[in-house]
Amino acid sequence: MDSHSFHKISHSFSKVASSEKTSIATRVTIVDNTRSAIQVGGHAPRVVLLNTVAQPVILGVQFAKKMGMLDSKLRKSMWQIRTASGNVEEVLGESSNLITLNFNEGTDQELCLQVKCLVTNATSYDMLIGQEALFPPNFTIDNWFEHVYY
Repeated sequence: MDSHSFHKISHSFSKVASSEKTSIATRVTIVDNTRSAIQVGGHAPRVVLLNTVAQPVILGVQFAKKMGMLDSKLRKSMWQIRTASGNVEEVLGESSNLITLNFNEGTDQELCLQVKCLVTNATSYDMLIGQEALFPPNFTIDNWFEHVYY
């Protein structure tokens, strides 16, 4: 499979040009989704995190509400989400149906995945994409040049 450039990303720790970097801190990657490169069920989440340590795909409560997921029935979930700071996020439920994640929709680099997701009470992000969606298409996160490839 050809490697496709996904989208330029920005990090929570640096706005430094790659030519001026002396080191990289490994943290959650924050995606610049202003061009709607990531869409979920026709909606473009504003704040998207890529986290290679997390397993599930997680929607924050405000984005889930915008998608109408809080109106529908969420299944009880056994997941417990521990944040990087050691806190525990409340899991409101798990989607009873698959959600569709579109990357670069309408381009020759389009990638479409269907996954289950969790909904949490998080308000600091719209969506966190974990290994469940990153692993199958072989996502590569280049923290030095701030690009994501698949």
